[in-house]
Amino acid sequence: MKFKNASLLIILIFLSGCCEEDLTGSYQLDEFARSIVPFQEYTTLNYRNDSGERILANTQPREIKIIKDKPGPESCQYSEHETLSNFINFQDPEFSIQLGMSSGDNGVSFGLKYVESGDNSATEVFDLEGYDPPTNNLQDALKDTLINVYQFSNVLVFSNAANEKIRTIVYSSSGRGIEIIEFADGSYLKLE
Repeated sequence: MKFKNASLLIILIFLSGCCEEDLTGSYQLDEFARSIVPFQEYTTLNYRNDSGERILANTQPREIKIIKDKPGPESCQYSEHETLSNFINFQDPEFSIQLGMSSGDNGVSFGLKYVESGDNSATEVFDLEGYDPPTNNLQDALKDTLINVYQFSNVLVFSNAANEKIRTIVYSSSGRGIEIIEFADGSYLKLE
């Protein structure tokens, strides 16, 4: 009898500690945001440097995930947001650009991170110029720009004044990826 009462008490405590999950918000990337990171399979990209030499870069398939966020471990409420990530690995010089995009209640955030090959601690984050996620959508950041002698229209421009190697990264809004990387010494890599 004592065993039944103890079992019943444990079951009641267990059941009273459980709650039904409550979705408070679901934030998905829009079609435009998904379209600007087009790489759905392994792809080789051809770039030309300022000397006219061909430089190869490889992409991996983009990865899209739905992340479930709870404000705390005991909370029954949660929100979902969609993330998209991709890498572009350059062969000469050896470095990678990591693309990261995330949706949330403040809109879409999109960032690029420079990673030196063989040294994951040597990273630099590049900010999207003219973009404030709570008040803009990603298309509001599109602009025209001139890098060296090349004119680009409707592109996203990323910069990081602290980076000693890369000055500017111009990213296509039409699904081509990185159009041009301008290095601090004036050299560049341009997508063919």
